[in-house]
Amino acid sequence: MLTELPPGQREILRPLYANFGLRLHGLIEAVFSGEFGRAWVDDLAHPSIALANIDFWLVGGNPIASLADDALRFVPKGTIVTDGSQAWPALVRTTLSGRIVERTRTGFATPPPEAWNRDRLRGMAAALPKGFEIRRIDRTNIASFLVVAEDFASNWRSVDAFLEHGLGFGVFDATHCVSGCSSFSSANGKLEIEIDTDPAYLRYGLARAVAAHLIDHCLDNGIEPCWDAHNPESAALAQQLGFTKPYPYTVFVVS
Repeated sequence: MLTELPPGQREILRPLYANFGLRLHGLIEAVFSGEFGRAWVDDLAHPSIALANIDFWLVGGNPIASLADDALRFVPKGTIVTDGSQAWPALVRTTLSGRIVERTRTGFATPPPEAWNRDRLRGMAAALPKGFEIRRIDRTNIASFLVVAEDFASNWRSVDAFLEHGLGFGVFDATHCVSGCSSFSSANGKLEIEIDTDPAYLRYGLARAVAAHLIDHCLDNGIEPCWDAHNPESAALAQQLGFTKPYPYTVFVVS
């Protein structure tokens, strides 16, 4: 039986997720911080497997441990990301046979601060069509921002927590937000990026502009921006912005 790990004890999880590498590394760091998500282990003192939930379901540790099957069956729905070993995917396919669809995501490395082309980022941020403006998100405009995507702040304990400790920028057409970029999570110096655009405003370069602005802000403030792409278009945008070492990997969507 898995036991929930108290938030203040989650540093013990770090070795169990060491093989995740470039997969959702900003989100995993947020779990370690204790400020985001939930986590369960097979043994509170000496865990050999762990299951964390922060939008995704993240399983780590030893796939031949006695409770590995239980960890997978614990997941009611969502996405399971394996830890990179060859044994976890095989176990997922066997344990959850008939309940999963395989998808590909792409993780990226974040270059060191001095390696970014800051002039290029600022040029992208400035390349907005006439009438559009990038604004930082605060209490006066967050309602419009969240209409574009509730996920901009969904991992935070509250909207107030996001406003106090998170980061968001929106592209506004007058008072109406039409595209945005935010901290899906932000902990221990790593920020996982969430980005979305109103479907009526696609193909204007708005997502690229607002993402470049947020990344530039992160670099000014000693924050590591992290990007994990859910489709080829997101992966292409990541490389345009300057992320490196694309790493495709398999996730399992549980039906």
